[in-house]
Amino acid sequence: TYSPILRRMLKEQVTENVVYVSGTSKLGVSSYRWFKKITRNTTTGIYTLSDITTTPSNRPHVVGGDWLNYDIGVVIGKQNVEPYSANIFRTTNGGSSWINISSSLSINGPQVSFSDNAIQIINENRIVLAYYEYINSTYETRMYYSENNGTLWTRGNFSVEPFALTSLNFEPAGQNGIICGYSPTDSSKLFYSTTDGGANWSPYILPEVSNGITLYANQITPDGTIWIVGSNNSIWKSGERESNIEIETKSEIPSEFTLSQNYPNPFNPITNISYSLPTHSNVKLTIYNIAGQVVDVLVDNEQSSGNHIIQWNASDVVSGIYLYHIQADGFNQVKKCILLK
Repeated sequence: TYSPILRRMLKEQVTENVVYVSGTSKLGVSSYRWFKKITRNTTTGIYTLSDITTTPSNRPHVVGGDWLNYDIGVVIGKQNVEPYSANIFRTTNGGSSWINISSSLSINGPQVSFSDNAIQIINENRIVLAYYEYINSTYETRMYYSENNGTLWTRGNFSVEPFALTSLNFEPAGQNGIICGYSPTDSSKLFYSTTDGGANWSPYILPEVSNGITLYANQITPDGTIWIVGSNNSIWKSGERESNIEIETKSEIPSEFTLSQNYPNPFNPITNISYSLPTHSNVKLTIYNIAGQVVDVLVDNEQSSGNHIIQWNASDVVSGIYLYHIQADGFNQVKKCILLK
């Protein structure tokens, strides 16, 4: 019997009839991990679910992956016990066997978090990887690329160092790419682009973007259009291809009280909680442990209408499930978050 906590880590459709999925249920050393392939029979239309050969190193959590075609793919496998190391694995036979291609990379520590689309395989030789670490009370982003299937990894260069990056995407040709993320005090560190396959990254200032906003995900469509989704009900769309980005935004005025799911979740040790107020309100936002004891009070004052985001730093509390509760002029709502150190 497994815990009801279920987290899907990877979903990748390789062809019209093949999908790879991975995930975990339960937390801690005894957590249950799975990595499977869903195949559709083109004649009968029947779907078959099969286990993928376990990647090396004592069954790590498969937290990200990408496929070039049916046979060739790469995944990130992260251990859930000390030293919490992560490795990159490559398959050339549809997951029947895997080779560790981490080589010169050293990814250690429980504070390592991986972006959405954290690893991308551009062609038969080129791979790009992005993740961030919590070091000395701040985030540090790591961006690497390999031109020879992981034999050698080179660190990408940012003209302005980012804070924490959350979503990576490349055009099929592999030269133009984008990555977005979160920065609590500097909106110029939210969105970056590259035109040389990930070797060099430059910031791009999005219109109508404020400090403290989180960009959750991005996507480059086949025609080169960029879509970006962020907190505060914001959406950006490019007017041109990635190499000449012109982005417009849509931000809705709140029509009702809402409390959003924290991001990231699970987290360690910082997460963001956003909420919307349709009117000027007295707001109290409280963190409780599972026993109902108050752990922290993040907000307790009057606030203007609009979309708000607050950061919770849980450095001083232990791993576990916590509840955050908002009270605002008669509006009450509770959501659950998971601290995983």
